[in-house]
Amino acid sequence: MRLSLLRGYGLALAIVFVAVPAAAQTQRPVWFTMPSDNRMQLIFGVPESDIAIMAVICTKGSDAIEVHSLIGSRGLKVGDAATVTLSNSKIRKTFSGKAYKDDEGTTANVEGSGKLADFEEVINVGRPFVILVKGARYGLSTNGVQKPLARLVAACRGR
Repeated sequence: MRLSLLRGYGLALAIVFVAVPAAAQTQRPVWFTMPSDNRMQLIFGVPESDIAIMAVICTKGSDAIEVHSLIGSRGLKVGDAATVTLSNSKIRKTFSGKAYKDDEGTTANVEGSGKLADFEEVINVGRPFVILVKGARYGLSTNGVQKPLARLVAACRGR
């Protein structure tokens, strides 16, 4: 899988299935942030590698977010209406959006839009959660998310 910055607005994420060096295969995904001039990304992946599972992106000073599922999907074509759902035993939040092509064009990932507060609600339950898109799901831990989340919140809300 490869993490890359692309698309017209410059910072959406895509995933590609490629050969990953053995060292990267042994690393576990963690939560980290990637700032740019006017946007902030919270990523669940392996830092300094091409591996990413999920990204939450905001324009600095805005409470609106994009939630990117980078796990692929089944049955979606590029441009299809789609949703990214984050769910655990206490809460379920859905972000509506569309499917888009990964770098290789082999699968459709999904991006959805919503409010930062909805994402925070899922995280603040303090339990692992599942990211769900049509035909795919992936379990994520909230371990280690609080500091990177605080950076995202500060940037998004302009604090």
